[in-house]
Amino acid sequence: MARGNREKVFDKDDTFRIIIGKSHSERYVSSIRSDEGEILFPRGTRFKVVKYYQDENGKNIIDVEEVE
Repeated sequence: MARGNREKVFDKDDTFRIIIGKSHSERYVSSIRSDEGEILFPRGTRFKVVKYYQDENGKNIIDVEEVE
């Protein structure tokens, strides 16, 4: 998952990509491992799909935002 920034991608060979737009409960784990841009959400966090599409390369993209 990416948090807003579509340029930072963990696996460029992925089958689909989830882009998280709005959220409020994420926790960045960079303090544990600074070379990763990973974020974690509490168990049970709910997301709403805002948009589903294919980019110019045919990759499936899912835009989501956290539900309060």
